[in-house]
Amino acid sequence: MIENVRIPADPRLASDLLFDGRGQPKKVNFAWTGRDLRPGSEATVRVESSDGSTIIELGRVVIGPDGSLDAKAILPRDLAPGSYRLIIEATDAYGDDTDVRYEFDISEDWAPSDAPDPNDGDGSENSGDSSDGDGGISTMWRIFIYVGVIALLFGAIAVAGWWFIIARRRDEDEDEEQDKIESDTRP
Repeated sequence: MIENVRIPADPRLASDLLFDGRGQPKKVNFAWTGRDLRPGSEATVRVESSDGSTIIELGRVVIGPDGSLDAKAILPRDLAPGSYRLIIEATDAYGDDTDVRYEFDISEDWAPSDAPDPNDGDGSENSGDSSDGDGGISTMWRIFIYVGVIALLFGAIAVAGWWFIIARRRDEDEDEEQDKIESDTRP
């Protein structure tokens, strides 16, 4: 008699969220992954306070046909000081619920390395100096550059057209002059 043997799934839910020596997340952006999950099922990632008063869903993903999960999420920069859990939940290949939990703390002086400085504003003011966050130039300067490049292109086209018209008129004038000279020299 052949018996069905169920080999346990190894879902391997994980996150690349790193913590400093005080147990605080070093960054707000992180990836969450999993494998051996049930295709078509949903996986979620959320952060909740240890007392359960705050629950924030950070992401929800439908598992692909290969049973794997690879997604990105962002911790809220404005988490109040306290203790929290990051929870990733999914359904394994056999239909069993599985999760992984990361405990962490947030203090008053939490300053993740990839979060903008809260004293710089959130970019919602109409100052025109808001950057795209990657160290690039501001939106206002990009607009000026684009408008300047377009103006230069149109100017170059206009100058080229003007030179073409002038050259054509010179050729026509020279042809008329040549015809006049030839007609004057004929007897």
